[in-house]
Amino acid sequence: MASVPWGRRTAVGRLARFRRFHLCRAIGASRGEQRAAVKFCFLLGKNAAETVLMLKTAYKDDAMGKTQVYE
Repeated sequence: MASVPWGRRTAVGRLARFRRFHLCRAIGASRGEQRAAVKFCFLLGKNAAETVLMLKTAYKDDAMGKTQVYE
């Protein structure tokens, strides 16, 4: 790390923070969509277990957890 100029290391850090921020914003939008999907499943008469399974199928690794659906 000693060979990397201080300014460059700072710019890389800023870029990493920028990417994390925008990734979190993208996931947050997905959470809103998932909340709407949970409400839709509730209106269709699906139970929580069925809703979790449907979310896992649709959103894969980004799906809400069981605890969030049961609340």
